[in-house]
Amino acid sequence: MQQLHHQSEPPRTLDNNVCMYSLPASEVTTSSYTEIGDALASMPEYSPLCLNDFAPTSRYTRRHWLDKLALLYKVMIMKYPHGNSLGTLCFIWRILEQVDETQNAGVILRLSREVHKFSTREMRRDFAEKYHHVANTSKSILRSIYRDLTDDSFTAESVLQQKVNERVAKAVFGS
Repeated sequence: MQQLHHQSEPPRTLDNNVCMYSLPASEVTTSSYTEIGDALASMPEYSPLCLNDFAPTSRYTRRHWLDKLALLYKVMIMKYPHGNSLGTLCFIWRILEQVDETQNAGVILRLSREVHKFSTREMRRDFAEKYHHVANTSKSILRSIYRDLTDDSFTAESVLQQKVNERVAKAVFGS
């Protein structure tokens, strides 16, 4: 774990940590998948839908549910083990019979902009050290600036740091 904290790049990204596969159309589907089928039917091809919103909450039931997934049209499924206690994010989108890799790449690009991003402690520390003396600004304000610039979703390292972060956000951004 300590090794992960000292990396200068995030350990998991959509570029290097994704499992994708296509699922053929099925002639029959069960009632547990009707809601997903209806949602996908109302969306154009290559529009992603988060399966986590439809899946059972128990991870064992969810895995079995996902393995048995059967829909009336061909779909692409992408699993992203997000880490940071968030589990695996699963996305699904309808695809044409002839898979279009360019369209799939576009979906992944859109999802990479929407998925929470996490940085390592080392990355945040490097930013604070680099600009602390230049900007003559406290590290708590630099943490807030870093979060906003990078869209980072990190959790404070301590309760005290969390309280400081909340006060800084309130003072700087009024929220």
